[in-house]
Amino acid sequence: MHTVFRIREFLRYKFRAQSEYKIHSPFVYEFYTQVIRSNQRLPKTLSDIEKIRKACFKSAKSIIVNDRGTGGASKPFERRISDIMRQYANPPKDVFLLYRMIKYLKPGQILELGTSLGISAMYMSVADKSIPLTTIEACPQTAAAARSNFEKLSLNIDLVVGDFDEQLSPVLKNIKKNCLFFFDGNHTREATLRYFDQCLQYIDDKSVFIFDDIYWSPEMKDAWNEIAAHPKVITSIDLFRLGIVFFNKKIAKQHFILKY
Repeated sequence: MHTVFRIREFLRYKFRAQSEYKIHSPFVYEFYTQVIRSNQRLPKTLSDIEKIRKACFKSAKSIIVNDRGTGGASKPFERRISDIMRQYANPPKDVFLLYRMIKYLKPGQILELGTSLGISAMYMSVADKSIPLTTIEACPQTAAAARSNFEKLSLNIDLVVGDFDEQLSPVLKNIKKNCLFFFDGNHTREATLRYFDQCLQYIDDKSVFIFDDIYWSPEMKDAWNEIAAHPKVITSIDLFRLGIVFFNKKIAKQHFILKY
């Protein structure tokens, strides 16, 4: 874990983060005020997902986990569902932002790398059930737990089980236009940049990439900085926990660090 690093980076972020009054891009201003800083309350339609979250928090069930993406143990080990939910599931604030982004951007497809117990996938799917959503999970037993959660809400989510290096390429072949990509399955610099480069081949002007835990570690920070500086990235938004990039050439190229 990189606790000291994250505390230091969070303090730097708080010092540098700006409000809407410093945003001169019309697109980013509208996106920030209407989506990121929206005053919308959690809709009742999401309450069932939060019930699943609470049930997982209380679960004493254990599964065999293969932790491939956080720099943790490389060998399978036993872990409680409650511990997985506590450590890896995206908090309500972040998944509710994903929900609002889907509502606002109306992507043609959604691809998530890293299902975990399925909380973020469920939020994105409920936002618009007509949008095809594919999520990839490397750990079979974690994927089984997520699938069980999906079935409780009868959600039509395509869950692909297997290592990203094996499954991402065939999944990408089905990507068409206007896809929203959510990267939340491997928090190493090398893998993050590799998957970024792979997905970059399938973008258009309306594509959006969202990266979770961009300050997870020094190497994740380096990966985020490289991504934000990439020539094809037109606009990037740093929210500390989440990093968002747009590719619309009609928007002025700019990097934002915004309060969240």
